Amino acid sequence: MGESVRQITRRDFFRFSGVGFAAGLAISCKSKTVEKALPYLNAQEGLTPGVAQWYATTCQGCSASCGVLARSRDGRPVKLEGNPDHPMNRGGLCAIGQAQTRGLYDPARLKQPRVAGQDCDWKIPRRRSGRPIR
Repeated sequence: MGESVRQITRRDFFRFSGVGFAAGLAISCKSKTVEKALPYLNAQEGLTPGVAQWYATTCQGCSASCGVLARSRDGRPVKLEGNPDHPMNRGGLCAIGQAQTRGLYDPARLKQPRVAGQDCDWKIPRRRSGRPIR
């Protein structure tokens, strides 16, 4: 019991906090890679670059299938908002629904169909279903 415990003064606490904050700020300020978006070579009919288009659709984030309005810029969905005319959610949208656009840009997202765990061509699922797949 003969050990002495050093008390941290208020001044020392703020000094250490400031050093920690400055170190965290310095670590987080690394340069990011520059990505450039290229415009369409053959633009769709009626598409004006930089002008948003709105589409009414449903959210697949949960089993409720809430109605959403998807804001699309240059053919890419960038924002989902609740559809006020939809009887299920009447304009509200949960956090899961708001985050559904992130799944579209996920690098682990499937880019082609799979049959029995193996990548396959689009012709195989079309033949198996017996109807056109869109």
